[in-house]
Amino acid sequence: MAMKKDELINIIAKNIKKYRNAADMRQLDLSIQINVIENHIYMLESGKRTPSIDTILKIANALNIEPYELLKK
Repeated sequence: MAMKKDELINIIAKNIKKYRNAADMRQLDLSIQINVIENHIYMLESGKRTPSIDTILKIANALNIEPYELLKK
């Protein structure tokens, strides 16, 4: 069965939060590292915003993970 867009956004949102917490980072810390406002991280983690490919790469680099980790169920 094909994945829907909303499902993928939810997976990415949960993974950003999971890996950020595993890295013992606050939303503010991650926002500073990827050069966005703190509210942007909140919006990504709540699934209210969809990250661009560039943002996924920046987040993955800041969290020292591979970008595909943010897309895995």
